[in-house]
Amino acid sequence: MSGITRTADGYVVDAVLLGRAFGLDPAEVPALMRYGSIRGHHERGVGADAGRHCLAFSYSGRTFRITLDEAGRIVSQSMSRPILRGRLPARPVC
Repeated sequence: MSGITRTADGYVVDAVLLGRAFGLDPAEVPALMRYGSIRGHHERGVGADAGRHCLAFSYSGRTFRITLDEAGRIVSQSMSRPILRGRLPARPVC
C-alpha cells in the first residue's frame, strides 16, 4: 500500500505519508491542510512525461514531491531542503 488513492476527483494522500515526510503527527495533518499550512498541488505530465502525475506538498519552507506512474504507483519521492534566508533553491522538476 502506497498511502495514495486515486479517485474521480483526483488523489487522496494518507496523513501518515505526509506526517512522516514532514516529521508531524499524522493527526495534525488534516487541520494543517484545512488552515493552509500544508498546501498541495497536482501536475499531470505531458509529452515525454505523459501518464505521470506529480503531487507536491509544501510545509514550513520545504516541499515533498511524489511522482506517480499511470497506474498510481509511486515512481519517486523527494524532499526539498528548507529555504535559507537570501538563497533560493533551484526548482526541481517532478
